[in-house]
Amino acid sequence: MKKKVSIILATHSNYLDICNIFLKLFNINWSDCPFQIIISITGENVKIDGYECVYNGMDATLPDCIKNVCLKRKDDYYICLLGDAFIVEKIDTKNTVAILNELIGSKTEYCNLIPKKIKKEKIEFREICKQDIYYHSFVGFFASHEFILNEFTHGSTDLDFEEKYLKIAVETRNNDKFDRHYILNKNIFHIMPGISKGLWNRDVHAHLHKTYSGINLGDRGKLSYAMTIKGKIIKIIQPRLNPRLRFKVKNFLSSYFNMEFTSKF
Repeated sequence: MKKKVSIILATHSNYLDICNIFLKLFNINWSDCPFQIIISITGENVKIDGYECVYNGMDATLPDCIKNVCLKRKDDYYICLLGDAFIVEKIDTKNTVAILNELIGSKTEYCNLIPKKIKKEKIEFREICKQDIYYHSFVGFFASHEFILNEFTHGSTDLDFEEKYLKIAVETRNNDKFDRHYILNKNIFHIMPGISKGLWNRDVHAHLHKTYSGINLGDRGKLSYAMTIKGKIIKIIQPRLNPRLRFKVKNFLSSYFNMEFTSKF
């Protein structure tokens, strides 16, 4: 790999318990990782022994955490992960590096590392269409230095980033594709996001408890059963609604039933 690549783990100091679990799983499942990992922190000024840590201030956003590392290191590409983007299976380093080289060869600006639909095609990644919903994720992505500097303005949030592309999906009337924006076709990083609204996803917690019994998962609370069921229903229904219809349904439910959604899109 001729281009310089590093890993940025962006986290808030309130989530250091989750970050420590991430690092334990990372060391188990990617022990031969060829890239340096930098932990970029907002909130309290804390450090994790054995890792390069960058402190960004009490009020920095997660995109600020990523952008500040880019300004400091100036690598060509970055694997950007949140602290709950748990790597739950062994990573095939040779295959992963080969795919990253393909992405670099395609002059990728952004690639979502968490597939939306696992397809049987042999292609490792595909272009993102402008009508695709939630295909731009902040949880785990591979991006160029230039993309990060241009995309994340000071004070912008991870929700701002995802809403920007949801809004495009709602407003787009054709099937145009984003230039050099991709999504992996296979979960080669075996990422399983584990935290929602500060609480454990029950399914992820159960999986880690069963598979990695030697790792202390702490005493952080879990999502209620009602929220868990609601999330599963949304996950089933969401792909069946086109972006504009989904936007209208959310507005209706918010206006007449006072239902709350993370994003209006």
